[in-house]
Amino acid sequence: MEMVGYFMTNDDQITFQKKEDAVVFSELKNGISGLKFEKLSHICRTQFNSTIEKIPPYSCFNWLSLQCCFPDALVSFIPHGLILFLKDPITGEKYFSPLLHDSNEEIFRGLISEATNMSADSKLRYIPEESLEGLNGDFKIEPRRDAFDYIFSIEDMLNPSCSSVTVNHESANDCRANNTGIRVEQVEYSPKIASSFADFIRSRSKAGKNCTYKDTLEWDNYNLLRCLDIWKNHYFSVFSAFDQKGNVIGFTINEISNDDIFIGHFGRAQRKFVGLSELLEIETAKAMQDIGLKYLNDQEDLGNSYLREKKSSWKPTRHLRVFDICL
Repeated sequence: MEMVGYFMTNDDQITFQKKEDAVVFSELKNGISGLKFEKLSHICRTQFNSTIEKIPPYSCFNWLSLQCCFPDALVSFIPHGLILFLKDPITGEKYFSPLLHDSNEEIFRGLISEATNMSADSKLRYIPEESLEGLNGDFKIEPRRDAFDYIFSIEDMLNPSCSSVTVNHESANDCRANNTGIRVEQVEYSPKIASSFADFIRSRSKAGKNCTYKDTLEWDNYNLLRCLDIWKNHYFSVFSAFDQKGNVIGFTINEISNDDIFIGHFGRAQRKFVGLSELLEIETAKAMQDIGLKYLNDQEDLGNSYLREKKSSWKPTRHLRVFDICL
């Protein structure tokens, strides 16, 4: 088998030596052969999303999250789904994360065996629970305590008579009543609006100011700034809240994943406008329902108690739990 490149790994990054910014493993153990990894930045977004949407029920990884959080991500497409080779941006650890349509012991065993050869963690991380069904007892399966996505039914979110979300609707209504001229609109990319969002974040965060990003919320703000950098070249569903003078006071950034679901990537609101966060959630969900979507994946809460309370207040339909596995 022709080798088209080879890995270089060090403490700073995962890189490729030419050719073609890709690599073929000539043979992985247990019969897996010909895995070709390419940089995520070289992967067609449509190709990535069409593969992810086959993974039940909704993948914990998605194109934009990887672009923002894991700029050095490598991807290999296989018949069963795809395999990510990632570097944890906080700990620096490198690891494999297979996202498969079904449980496949052969692939799992091969990647675990190969991990040590690649200076990677022997644990495979962020495996959706549906991909683990039927694994035998040789595998050690560990739940990731704070790494689960919140899945919401848009219909339930928008039903003010549903007792579980009545308080959120009341907060949104109070926000409108108490702040004359407030409005929420879908916005397209422009340098001005992107700059307004960035200023909004920097005025409330130390992100980008010699922050070590050990704090997960600061790391999230850093990823948000990266998202704004790539917005120009990629379509996102973005909604902005404006005060009476036209100043940005909050926004949501979303990505349509497939015919049924959209992903809520980022949401920010000035806290002095009580109920604005709920108003933005409702207006975003209304717009998504109007184009036929049924579910929101609001992603994880980063282990932060404030985010956990906010997300839980919408009463998720389910949590998408993920696991680490090893032998």
